[in-house]
Amino acid sequence: MNRYKCAVSLFVFIIFLFSSQLAVENCWSGEDTPNVHWVFCIDTSGSMKAKGHMDLLKTITQRVSNEFLNVNNELIKTGDRITILSFDEEVRLEATSLYQTENDLSSVKTSLQELNKRRGSLTFISEAIVQAFDVVSKYDKFFHTNALYVFTDG
Repeated sequence: MNRYKCAVSLFVFIIFLFSSQLAVENCWSGEDTPNVHWVFCIDTSGSMKAKGHMDLLKTITQRVSNEFLNVNNELIKTGDRITILSFDEEVRLEATSLYQTENDLSSVKTSLQELNKRRGSLTFISEAIVQAFDVVSKYDKFFHTNALYVFTDG
């Protein structure tokens, strides 16, 4: 059953990357695409690093760092904001950065790597989503498009 959950989670993430690329390319014509506030809520509870199973937390953080935050993939663009929240028995704002140059992404990538050291016990997903909406509303006047992604095993 856990392998099934891992497979479904990875499939959803791959669909997310593909749909994000399509949205960026096809939704807006020309160079005047609106900036996006990308918010990632990542589960750091113990079940994400269960013994004998795929390290789902590591897989997620590597994919976000290597594929989404890779400027060559053109998923994010200058002027986008990236926010990382982690959650287990508490919710933490790990990083937020306005992307102007590749250096702006280094703190976000470092925060993603640090998440792999965490191993919480509970999964307070509802509080994570509430706080994610609070972060989105904080920057609401600057971004017309907000993308919230929650990565959890349930």
